[in-house]
Amino acid sequence: MSHSTLADPSPQETRTTPVPTAHSAETSLWACALAEGIGTFGLVFAGCGAIMIDALSHGQITHVGVGLVFGLIITVMIQIGACVKCWLVMRRKTERALLLKTKRQKNECDAMLALAF
Repeated sequence: MSHSTLADPSPQETRTTPVPTAHSAETSLWACALAEGIGTFGLVFAGCGAIMIDALSHGQITHVGVGLVFGLIITVMIQIGACVKCWLVMRRKTERALLLKTKRQKNECDAMLALAF
């Protein structure tokens, strides 16, 4: 039998990288609660507002309009979340590329990225 050229690497040669998860250490309970609160406020404010406008205008908006408002507010909240996530990824990459160490440097980076978006 021939010896396999693809031998298992020794434990010293193996390197493991952390697998990114949706809820990393940076995501705190307060951030999640704030996001849920903003989403709930948007649904209640816009959705229930559409129901009240429909009632006050004697059915001018109709059920389809109210349903569209609820669907659109969910779409907007998802889009805002995607923009925030994109901003956070760009922030991390910029910090690594520029080797930012101090809090002041990171705040200046945040300000520049905020102007970009």
